[in-house]
Amino acid sequence: MPVIDASVYVALANPHEVDHVRSRSWLSELLNSGGSLYAPVIILGEVAAAISRGQGDQEGAQKAVNTLKRAHTVRLHAVSLALADR
Repeated sequence: MPVIDASVYVALANPHEVDHVRSRSWLSELLNSGGSLYAPVIILGEVAAAISRGQGDQEGAQKAVNTLKRAHTVRLHAVSLALADR
């Protein structure tokens, strides 16, 4: 079960990120093989913070979060204490 974190998603969303090409290649390979991605729901806040603070782009941050929430390829999961312990 591949889990995506905010740094990978930010690299996917921003062509100026150092790992943009590598992240897109990884995602394309995964999706072409029929795979799905999972992410903790806190990725939404992490992505928003990384883009709005790191790039000074609040509008881009909101757009990235909205895209992530609508993505059929990413399944968001709540993080409970039990899951975190696991």
